[in-house]
Amino acid sequence: MYKIFVKDKPLYLVDNFAKYQEYETSLLLKFHSEEQIYYGVQALEEEDHILSLMIFNSDLDALWNAFCNGYTLIQAAGGLVKNEKNEYLLIFRNGRWDLPKGKLEVNEKLEDAALREVEEECGVTNLTMGAKLQTTFHTYEMKGVKVLKDSHWYNMGYTGSATLKPQTNEGIEKAEWMNLEQIKEARTNTYGSIDDILSGLH
Repeated sequence: MYKIFVKDKPLYLVDNFAKYQEYETSLLLKFHSEEQIYYGVQALEEEDHILSLMIFNSDLDALWNAFCNGYTLIQAAGGLVKNEKNEYLLIFRNGRWDLPKGKLEVNEKLEDAALREVEEECGVTNLTMGAKLQTTFHTYEMKGVKVLKDSHWYNMGYTGSATLKPQTNEGIEKAEWMNLEQIKEARTNTYGSIDDILSGLH
């Protein structure tokens, strides 16, 4: 299964509808053509009453490739950083809470990009890399180009008490350590893909 956020609404690509019936969806489509994907996505983007979409086909790879054909793919990497006080590092950018991440540089490894982006966006060093957490997908439009961002997330640890320095030239207004109660509040003003990650904290 692939879960892609389109305007913060989940779109599921699945190979077996019966297996994923617990995912309530506003619209269910059997994949026949790329045009069908286009119209399904357009409905998800434009119709307020359609809150989610599931498209199914027995060949998941063919379905995924057909979906990707409509987008320019950008890879990114970032981190879910935890300190010694069991607080997590969040940033505030474009009016919403987010996690530090960014695009890969040429020939850069995912893990290296994730560490670099957290350091650059929050002004922290002395990070330790943990296990791969998950991969999220979301779409957006930039200068008329439809983009599918493939973000790879890693658990990270931080020891120290350095002052956080948000990367203001990247539009980051704040970088803050948050406990679980504060994160619960932040989740009311974040992105669908980020909420997916934060929802697993306890």
